[in-house]
Amino acid sequence: MALDVVDLRDFYEDSLGVLAKRIIRARLRAFWPEVRGDSILGLGYATPYLPPFRAEAGRVIALMPAAQGVVHWPVGERGLVALSEENELPLPDLSIDRVIIVHGLEFSEQLRSMLREAWRVLRPGSRFLCLEFSSVTMPGLDKVYDLFSFNVIPQIGRAVTGDAESYRYLVESIRQFPKPDTFADMIR
Repeated sequence: MALDVVDLRDFYEDSLGVLAKRIIRARLRAFWPEVRGDSILGLGYATPYLPPFRAEAGRVIALMPAAQGVVHWPVGERGLVALSEENELPLPDLSIDRVIIVHGLEFSEQLRSMLREAWRVLRPGSRFLCLEFSSVTMPGLDKVYDLFSFNVIPQIGRAVTGDAESYRYLVESIRQFPKPDTFADMIR
């Protein structure tokens, strides 16, 4: 079962998603405290994390991969989101100050190509932030993490939202993501 953009939207509207959004937004602002006049691009399903920047940044837009789908954002306003091929972003070279990828790489069939596109649109001295879960690589802790992830997280999802399957998918998608060292090499 692959999540699509509607599943992601629904997750961020339920209680666990609202909590995750609140915590991650606060950390994101700590990483990017000053964005005055910057152009910010959200790739994937980054829209839950973009609103705090809209009043200050010069431009905030979102591109969602075709495999994921797209939903209108921001709700009740002129759209600032578009559907895009992950390996051909509809932006000029060196046109963006900050890129944040959220729930984008997990949908990517061309991971390296998507990352190259993100680098292509970034201006020199810009910032790149990727919010994707990765696996634990510490021996011993990795087994505990897997046990918790596959047995506890889906049950928490079922208890809070009535949906264990989406949380099983989340855990499985984390397992499919490149290991931290491999991903670090990909973005260097």
